[in-house]
Amino acid sequence: MAPTLIIALLSALAQLIFPWWIIAPIAFGVCFWQSTTAGNAFLQGTASVTLVWAAYIVFLNVQNGGVLASRLGELLFKVPNSPAMLVTLAPLIGGLVGGVSGLAGFYVRQLWQPVRR
Repeated sequence: MAPTLIIALLSALAQLIFPWWIIAPIAFGVCFWQSTTAGNAFLQGTASVTLVWAAYIVFLNVQNGGVLASRLGELLFKVPNSPAMLVTLAPLIGGLVGGVSGLAGFYVRQLWQPVRR
């Protein structure tokens, strides 16, 4: 639970200053440091980034009355008035980036550990 919260807080704060892909090094670093298994690393990275992105998209959607989400739905998916598609797909894409980065962090740590006999 702690790595998920750390990734979520750090990525939410870092995305205010840095580009969107800052989630990848954050998930990599936290899972390198904290994760115990590969499955946990993937789930922690995925869950934290998905929650952060979903909360931010819902916040923006409520703040502007759904105008931004419907226009982006038309632009990206050729579906008019489809804010649900954007609210669903964007967090999943971010979650996959976070999950794969967390998994990579765990495996790099496994490579650096000495071989035990």
